[in-house]
Amino acid sequence: MVRSAVAKLGASPVQGEQGLHVSADTVVVLRGDILGKPETIEEARSMLGNLSDAWHDVTTGVAVLDTLTGEISTGHETSSVRTRPFTDTEIDEYVSGPEPYDKAGGYAVQDDDFRPVTRTEGCYLNIVGLPLCLLVSLLRGYDPAVKLREFTGIPYYDRCNDCRLPGVVEDQP
Repeated sequence: MVRSAVAKLGASPVQGEQGLHVSADTVVVLRGDILGKPETIEEARSMLGNLSDAWHDVTTGVAVLDTLTGEISTGHETSSVRTRPFTDTEIDEYVSGPEPYDKAGGYAVQDDDFRPVTRTEGCYLNIVGLPLCLLVSLLRGYDPAVKLREFTGIPYYDRCNDCRLPGVVEDQP
């Protein structure tokens, strides 16, 4: 995952350009098998069938590139997820839409229509695809004063039951 996140950073930094580029890549691991994004309806159907009523891990690799120096900082976060049982009909309906094909494991934890997950352990935002606690930690390696906007403005933050972000100074409006 970390190698994929680094690869997503793209070409070498532009000489003299100052800034930080961030990338991330997420995979689902079920009984030792790595599940990326399904490419076909058959693959999506198979992934969801295997994930039905099962515990699995979601791991996201994150990379931050300092475009001025070329320095890259990396890390990864793993969370555990329990899915609910899916019926064949539910799977067929879900894979007929666009949702499964840009998601590791073929589902989105935050999908309020399909509601695939019954329990999470660890960073919820990691399961969404960007572990904010890890990202803030990496960014603070470049600037210890990194601030976030108000937590209420961060999508799905309210669903995180195991967040390690206490101590982060929020921007005030």
